[in-house]
Parts: sequence; C-alpha cells; structure tokens
Amino acid sequence: MAEKKKYNYMENVLTEINRNFISLDDNEVKRNNKILESILSTIIDKMKQKDPLFKDMFSRVFYGGSYYDGLRVGKPEEFDLDLLLSLPKYAEPEVTTSNMPGFVHVQLKKYDAWIRQPEAMPTYRNFGSLFDKDYFADTQKVLAWMEGIVQKTLNEFPKKGPKSVLTTQKDGSFEIIVQKSGPALTLKISGSGITMDVDLVPCFVFREDKWPKSGFKPNPVKSKPEFFIVPKNPKTTNGTPTRYWRLSFQEQERVLIDNKRTLKPTIKLLKKLRDNLQHKSIASYYIKTAVLHISDTKSDDFWTNSLSYTFMTVLKEYINFIKNGKIPYYWNTNNNLIGGLNPSTLQNMVNRLNAMVTVIEKKPDDPYTIAKYLLNNEEQIILGMGGLALKFGPPKVKMAEMKKYNYMENVLTEINRNFISLDDNEVKRNNKMLESILSIITDKMEEKDPLFKDMFRGVFYGGSYYDGLRVGKPEEFDLDLLLSLPKYAQPEITTSNMPGFVHVQLKKYDAWIRQPEAMPTYRNFGTLFDKDYFADTQKVLAWMEGIVQKTLNEFPKKGSKSATKDGSFEIIVQKSGPALTLKISGSGITMDVDLVPCFVFREDKWPKSGFKPNPVKSKPEFFIVPKKPKTTNETPSRYWRLSFQEQERVLIDNKRTLKPTIKLLKKLRDNLQHKSIASYYIKTVVLHISDTKSDDFWTNSLSYTFMTVLKEYINFIKNGKIPYYWNTNNNLIGGLNPSTLQNMVNRLNAMVTAIEKKPDDPYTIAKYLLNNEEQTILGMGGLALK
Repeated sequence: MAEKKKYNYMENVLTEINRNFISLDDNEVKRNNKILESILSTIIDKMKQKDPLFKDMFSRVFYGGSYYDGLRVGKPEEFDLDLLLSLPKYAEPEVTTSNMPGFVHVQLKKYDAWIRQPEAMPTYRNFGSLFDKDYFADTQKVLAWMEGIVQKTLNEFPKKGPKSVLTTQKDGSFEIIVQKSGPALTLKISGSGITMDVDLVPCFVFREDKWPKSGFKPNPVKSKPEFFIVPKNPKTTNGTPTRYWRLSFQEQERVLIDNKRTLKPTIKLLKKLRDNLQHKSIASYYIKTAVLHISDTKSDDFWTNSLSYTFMTVLKEYINFIKNGKIPYYWNTNNNLIGGLNPSTLQNMVNRLNAMVTVIEKKPDDPYTIAKYLLNNEEQIILGMGGLALKFGPPKVKMAEMKKYNYMENVLTEINRNFISLDDNEVKRNNKMLESILSIITDKMEEKDPLFKDMFRGVFYGGSYYDGLRVGKPEEFDLDLLLSLPKYAQPEITTSNMPGFVHVQLKKYDAWIRQPEAMPTYRNFGTLFDKDYFADTQKVLAWMEGIVQKTLNEFPKKGSKSATKDGSFEIIVQKSGPALTLKISGSGITMDVDLVPCFVFREDKWPKSGFKPNPVKSKPEFFIVPKKPKTTNETPSRYWRLSFQEQERVLIDNKRTLKPTIKLLKKLRDNLQHKSIASYYIKTVVLHISDTKSDDFWTNSLSYTFMTVLKEYINFIKNGKIPYYWNTNNNLIGGLNPSTLQNMVNRLNAMVTAIEKKPDDPYTIAKYLLNNEEQTILGMGGLALK
C-alpha cells in the first residue's frame, strides 16, 4: 500500500495536465466529428456513383488512429480513416506471410473462375487491373485506382482554384484539396472555422479464417474477428515491393486498451513526455505497443490504481524497453520496432528519462517536478506551477454540488469492487474456457452444414458480461452467431407496424439460386424463408437447433460430453426464446451460454422510419434477432427484432464512471426487488441521460455521477416511460402497472431523502444496495473486505 501511495502527492497535477493540456475539448471533438462524418458521407456516396467496382467492394469506414482510440494529444484536426474493401470470396483470396515480419502477400487463387460468373460483369470488368500477372494484389495499382476515384469525385464539386468546394446542409461550405502521403490520400479540408487533414487509406479486410499463422500472435479478441491489410511497402525487401501489404490489427488493439481506467491517460502522458523531450524517433505506435506488452503482465485491477502510480510504474518499464533497444511488434515479436534506431540515440533518451525519475523521487513534497518535464514553458505558466490555474475557466458545476456526496465515495467504490465487479482471474479463466469450447463447436457446425459455413460471419460476444456491466458471477454469456445473406439475392429490410421490429425479404431469390456458386451449398437455403421469401424466425431457429444438435451428437455421450485442452465438459442444449442455451459444466465451472442466430446488415440497410440514425460511424453493422413481438395481427414469424449492440457498446465506453453507475443501479434494482425493470431498461435510461451530458460529466466522482443519474432514473420511472433508445415510439415500460411503478418511485425517493438527511453517514447508501449478509461482510463501519 505504501508503494501505491508513494506518488499520490502529484495526482492532482497529473490530472490537471491531462485535462487541460492533453485531453481534447469535448465540444470541439463533437463539432469536428459531425462535420467530418457529413463531408465523408457525401464523398463516399459520390465515389460509389463514380465507380461500380468500388461500390460493390466497399465494406465500411474504419475510424482509426489515435484520435478514435482516445489517445490523441493535441488539436482534433488529424484523422486516419481506412476505407475497408472486401475481395469476392468466390475468387478465393489467399493471405500468406512474407519474409518481412508484419507484411503479407494476397493472391487470388480462382480469379479466372470468378470473372466468368454472370454477377461479376460488368461490375468487375476492371477488377484484374488491381493485381499483377500472377493475381497478387498490387499496392501501387490499388493506390492509383483509389486516387483516380477520389479525384473524379472531387471534380464533381464546384471549383475554387485547385480546390473543390463541398457544401453541406447544416455546416456550411468547405474547401478540399487532395495530396498523396505514403499509403494514404490526404484530404486537406478547411472552412466554417476549422481545418482538418483526413488520411484515407484503402485496405482489404479479412476474417479470422485468414489470420496469419507463422510467427503471429493468435487473435486474443474473439469479438473482433476481422483484420486489415494496408498498401504500405517495407523499406527494404528482396521480393517484388508492390506485393507486400502491411498487417493492421487496429480493432483488436482498441479492445485491448479499452475499459482500463488509467491506461489511456498513461499513454497520453507518455506521448506528451515524448513530445516535450523531443524524442522524435519514438512514434506514437511504439509507445502504444510498449503499453500493450506491459498490460499483458498486469491484472485489470492494476489500471484502477491512481494515475500517478500507474504512470510512474509504466514509465519505468517503458524506460527498460528503450534501454534494451527493443520494442517488439505486439503481433509478431520477430519485428523490433526500434531496431533501426541508433544505439547512442536510445542511450541519450534513457539517460534523460532516468534523470527525470531520480529528480521526481528526490522531491516527494513537490508535485510540480513532473510538470517541468511534461509541459513547455508557456504551459507551465498557464498551469500556474503553484495555483493550478485552468485554461478553460471555472467548472460548469458548482464545486459544492460536486462534493456533496463525497462522504460516501469510498463505500460506493468498495461495494463496486467487492459485491459487483467480477473477479479478474475468474473472468480470464472462464473466457479462455468458453472460447476453447466455442471454437470446437463452431468448427464442427461448419463441418456439419455447408450452408452455415458459407453464411457464418463470426461470433459477437454480447450482453452485459462483455459490455462490462455484469452484476454477479461470470457464468452467463450471450453470444450471437452472425450470418450474412448473399447480397446477390437482394435482401430488403422493411420496418414493421411494431416499433423495434422489421421484416426481411429476398427480392431476387430465384436469380441467386440459379447461379453456379449457389449450388450445392445453398440447396436448402429456401427452407429458411416462407413462400414469399420473407425470413422466417421459426424456420431459422429450427435449422440452427438442428445443426447444434447434430454437432453435439458427434461428441462422446454422457448427456453430451466433449473434451478440450482445458479439460472435459458436459454440455446439454435447451431452447430459451430466440436462444439455444448450452448448459456447460466441468473443470470446476458452470456456464449458461445463449447462442442466438442473427442476420447482420450494413448501414445501407439501416431502418429509416422512426429510427435514430447511426451515431457511431465506426460501427456500420446492425443485427436482427429471431425474437417475435408479444402481440401482432400479422404473420408472427416474419417479425425480427433489431439489435444495435455494437453501437451501444461504443456509446457507453470510455466514460469513467458510467459503467460503475449502471452496475450500482442494477445492484440497487436487485436489492429492492424491482424485478420488472430489466437490465436493458436501466442501460437505456443511462444512454438517454448520457446524450444530455458532456463526456466531462463522467470524470466526476462516482458518488456524484451515481446520485445525479439516480435522480434522473427516478424521473423516468415516475413518468412511466423509458423510450427505446433507437425508436422512441416504443415505451419499454409501457406494459407495467402504474401502481407498481409508483411503488418503485416512492421507495427510491425515500432512499434519496434518507441519504441527503445523513450527510455524515456514508453507510446509508449501503443499506439500500446490499443485503444483510453483504452488509455484515462490508463491516458497516470498518470496510472489512471479503
């Protein structure tokens, strides 16, 4: 404990430096995001019009780089956007590792067979121009093709000298000029008081079955099965340079650094230190990579410590990477990211950094020592170096109001840690076992059913457990088996008369099923639809149940017992609504795993009438689930429930006290036995509340955010309305008895009154959040821990 408190004296200074000289201004970020998305949407729509091949291959935009990772230091004016392109799977693209760690080749094994298919023409007429004579993807040819499309697109807009002028409905006019920059085309955008440099990089996207093997780390993030390749050639190579594509695992890296409270602030402080010390040869990605390695050696609890402790601990380990002259590429440690730097340059860095640590540890009573290394002279003056003068003026909320509930901060933190948050080791163990079991089962399912194999996109690890909102033991899991419908069958989504539900109909089933590549794989495809080719929930569930049962029948029987490298497990399947529940036991664990077959669609199918547009452009996909409404006058099996889980996950991420607040509300709900309030209703309330708050709100103390949100939550219950976040015409609690709701309101208001009447008793809140046994464990006076 003494070691952890060693650097507490500089906690406030580090927090202020992060807030005022590193973190981006919330309003500026939102404004720039809105403008960029508007401009980009216009440009990409035009690009699709200009080039049918681009339209067919274009999958989505990945919003990458430090800005969208939450690691940006400086103004929000530089953006890295990947234009993700899919290669037709019937051309059989093959990814092979090269002689350069971190780089691969991509070759089409069946280009000739694909190009002869009726659906390839005329769209794919120029497809071959992206490849060399042996059908290896050629970086230069792909970049030239993309540059041509972008230039043709910008030429469609009015001109002002060499610049194109794009006018948006809400944000005004912007001047755009394009420049080449390595693998990127940089759009230099100015207008309406802003300037932006937007790097557009064409990338091919692949699924996990193409994941590189030799020397590469296996995918540690099963919820992100896709990786990208970027048209960036290595500096030196013995082979054909244009056949080399750099691997990119940005989606996985983003997950690995998320939901660790002080990790991102620590990386940003290291980047700020690097900038101030002018260590220009250390790229931001090298720092991020060092922290990824360090994070692998720490439990998640490490990142709940004070920022000062985590920063100083990580700083010392970062110095060791520089001292050893090696920052191994995270995904393939044969590649040393700093292997090309001069040893004397690295030694100079080490000397400077060690000197800084020595000075800090010699002055334990001077919190501003660290500031002298992190800030330039002007920034030190702004900080005040003794008065913590803030750049952005006084806080928006009165300090007295923010401190009103501080007396119960420790109790809420202890409750969250000891009665709500999941045990880190238990979570890791269960994750590892579940992924092992699931991998075996889905592999067998693909063997059993060729149609499933062709349609299967991957597993989405959903629900409260993977959202970081689980209250209780890590024994219940919600997994969506994502399936794609063939786009040549032209699936069409239409909104139904029930808010939150849609219909899906194939407009060209007959044309698709006559294609050579449809047979024999799609022979039974029609059995998933009714006579008018509407997707039928009952038929899809029956098909999926059949595959799962056939798969489990392959294993030795003792109920259905399968062996994995983590031991033997007994598995039995039960039907549960739209899910098939695998009840798994063995090796000291029990799990209930809900498998739900879902169809996945891209943003061009996003429902319009009454629905909120997609607020998370980095997540363009949504799912439909075979769950029918409780009542309907039409054919029930044509109704599919919409699911926007990926977007919701982003909306609640990276807000420090938001998830703990939701978990406290769920714990309160459980203890008060408000059984008719589903967890999703609570999450929905907080999504609505979050829309009315700046991101800074969630940096306040847990006690302040919890009490503020609790009062607003009570108002939702009082008004008898929790509107569905995505379509507010659907009231999630509209079917509950008004007297039941009023009883809840009375109980909750009485609790708030009791808390506010006893400002000196931090345990009042505990009496409402904990049952008698938990109160005894807590100590109700001594914080005795479990």
